[in-house]
Amino acid sequence: MKKNLELRQASIYLRGLNRKFFSNENDAAIEFDDAALNVLIGHSDIYLQKSILESGVITDSSYRAIASLLAEYNCEYLIPLINQNEVIAIILLSEKTDSRQFNGNEFRFIRNISTYAGIAIANSVMFRNLEDINNHLELIVEERTSVIEKQKSELERDVQLARKIQMSLLPNNIPVIKKLKIAFRYEPVLGVGGDFIDIHYRDGMDEVGLFICDVSGHGASSAMIASMVKMSLNSWGRFIQKPAEAFIEMKRLLSGKIDDNFISAYMCCIDLKTGIITSACAGHPPMIIIRKSGGTEIIKPGGRLIIDAADSVYEEVRTQLYPGDMIVLYTDGVIEARIASGEMIGEERFIEMLERHTGLSPYALCGNIYNEIFNNSEATVIDDDFALLAAEYTAE
Repeated sequence: MKKNLELRQASIYLRGLNRKFFSNENDAAIEFDDAALNVLIGHSDIYLQKSILESGVITDSSYRAIASLLAEYNCEYLIPLINQNEVIAIILLSEKTDSRQFNGNEFRFIRNISTYAGIAIANSVMFRNLEDINNHLELIVEERTSVIEKQKSELERDVQLARKIQMSLLPNNIPVIKKLKIAFRYEPVLGVGGDFIDIHYRDGMDEVGLFICDVSGHGASSAMIASMVKMSLNSWGRFIQKPAEAFIEMKRLLSGKIDDNFISAYMCCIDLKTGIITSACAGHPPMIIIRKSGGTEIIKPGGRLIIDAADSVYEEVRTQLYPGDMIVLYTDGVIEARIASGEMIGEERFIEMLERHTGLSPYALCGNIYNEIFNNSEATVIDDDFALLAAEYTAE
């Protein structure tokens, strides 16, 4: 076109992903507002000429903006290429080298070029837009992936920190106590969970307190509430022989702090001299006593979950332990684990497991139960934290 029309310069700008922006092969960009685009669409069959636009004959501000654009780029003519009522490209032409106006043949040449070029460029713009969209999507995916990876890394650090905090709340060293052997096994399903175990004993005491709880939900929020439960047990020593009163005090200390969460818990006190165990329950699975003489006994005192919305009265139950008897406390993650068929293990099957392992130490019992549930050929699915606490009354 430059050669045929004897022009000093000619350049073409293709529309980008944004209909208002046009760029050339050197990525130089031109922007039009909606009013200017409407002007260009209205001149699809003719070019716009700077000298005419500057003559003052046309007073519309959109035309003046186009005249300013032509002056900025040292061009005399702007030819809009239109496809489906959209500007897909513009051609900027300088004056002819001899400064003459276009004659009839040259005008027809421009019209033909505009028509044929419009079809070709429409396909080119479509391909370019698709390429731009693809590149843009790839960039978004890369950026989003980077953000997700960063968030994942931060979440993993938070979970690891919460796990360290929670594990530090569990008994570090199980006390060596005459007349009582204790062991527990705890495995959170998400690296950090809401199950919690505690043991209360001081040298010279005649009583040992055992506690287990399950905070609703999983993850860091449940672990934080479990840590508050731990702090509420600071006054446990004053209520060691009265677990029902200990629950009432715990409810008072946690009031307004657990939001919509709830806590199930079981607390008991073992009198080492008499072998009497005093128990209280806050909506938790029952305690199971494996009798050395044979059989099992389920102890389920009355009492509701610990929630902000309601108070509860907690019942105390006293039970006699005999040498060799084993008490077992656990959370619902133990009995709600599912085997490959989707069926829950359930309380009955759990008791059968305990009876198969009668005569083992508390430590061996906890390990064997965990392995039987989760390390078997039936591929058991764990959906909740696993917490198991066992204590054998030896009376000596």
